[in-house]
Amino acid sequence: MILVAGLCTHTALFYLWGAWGLVGLCLLGSLITEPAAMTLAALMLRERVFAAGVSSRLKYATLGVLFVNVSVGGTLTSFAAPPVLMVAGKWDWTTGYMLSMFGAKAVIAVLINALAVTLLFRRELSVRALEPSARDGARVPSAFVLLNAVILAAVVFTNHLPEAFMGLFLLFLGLSEAYRRHHDRLLLREGLMVAFFLAGLVVLGGQQRWWLQDVLSRLDETTLFYGATALTAITDNAALTYLGSLVEGVSDDYKYALVSGAVAGGGLTVIANAPNPAGFALLKDHFDDQSINPFGLFVAALAPTVVVVACFRGVRGQVGEFFDWALWADWFAQLDRSFLFLLIHVKTFRDGWGTQYEWPAGGRDLYRQEMEAFQNPLMVAFYVISMLVVGSHLWHGISSAFQSLGADKPAWTRFILPAGKVIAVLIAGAFITIAIWAHFSGVRS
Repeated sequence: MILVAGLCTHTALFYLWGAWGLVGLCLLGSLITEPAAMTLAALMLRERVFAAGVSSRLKYATLGVLFVNVSVGGTLTSFAAPPVLMVAGKWDWTTGYMLSMFGAKAVIAVLINALAVTLLFRRELSVRALEPSARDGARVPSAFVLLNAVILAAVVFTNHLPEAFMGLFLLFLGLSEAYRRHHDRLLLREGLMVAFFLAGLVVLGGQQRWWLQDVLSRLDETTLFYGATALTAITDNAALTYLGSLVEGVSDDYKYALVSGAVAGGGLTVIANAPNPAGFALLKDHFDDQSINPFGLFVAALAPTVVVVACFRGVRGQVGEFFDWALWADWFAQLDRSFLFLLIHVKTFRDGWGTQYEWPAGGRDLYRQEMEAFQNPLMVAFYVISMLVVGSHLWHGISSAFQSLGADKPAWTRFILPAGKVIAVLIAGAFITIAIWAHFSGVRS
């Protein structure tokens, strides 16, 4: 969050609030439950982002990350996320088990998603930033805040004791009515939407056993993971894990694949995760026609979902494996680095990372855009390293290309080998020279 907040100093406070909404509150959902985290994060983002007159692209991107991060952020404990709650009792999944199997992976996925959306739209955020304004009215007494926090914690710890829960809930309603000046409007309707949804799932979910249980029992772990991610969008992740828990005699890998897949797809649609309708109700008025396009939400949540899939499926087993650097090295070795470089190169010199300048004769001033990009020493270092990699590939690649084409006659080889090395040095060296020269030459208006 500090990194995100420091991207643009003049809007650091705004970024910190946005990061807290997309990271801190989503992970806090593991303690206060996902519905509560969704409600708080949606309220905060509604005031700081959606009310700032931002573009529809930013609204959908923020909504997609919010839904995905809330779905993932509740997996650090065994009682906060609806899909985990449905199976934790039967499978004896404790909070310690959730931390070891899902904890670090969930945290990394949430951080990547929040950082990515902030970086992608940082230019618009820096223009549209709304700093928190001072609230009108008297300051809320610290003792009253502490009392509310104690009641919230007591509700969480007595969630399996209906008598204690109802007593605490009635006490909270009495306090909120007696001290209305210190409370926002109670969001009972949004909370009841989640409650009725989960109640209907428990009562009616078993009626889907005739087809879903048979399908799940035939899938292997890999197919189950991706199938659960896809099915979540149309069946709800809690319903999926509940019905999957009815299958007897399954392995630990099966259980992990089912829950992780269901959690990964929890942001693809409004019905994919029980807390999503609450976020939908709080934010829909800030979209065009006061409605959220289902396809727009699906597209916006797709990239964050892929990040979660990479974290949950890319590294399986105990959390210690997540810090196995040999495993990460093997994964990184399989990446196409040239494609990664191409993505960054096109982004840098097509859209730019800073201010875009108009050319007097029409179009954009690409020269100034390039010179400005290379003022960043990290960008220069990235290009130098990338060009060294390109040069090392060309060092042997040019001669190998002739060999693949069948033009590797012995008489030609003694010319092709040195010529290929010279070309590799010229190409890599020329691009490295441009980056270094631009950095030290500076930007001239």
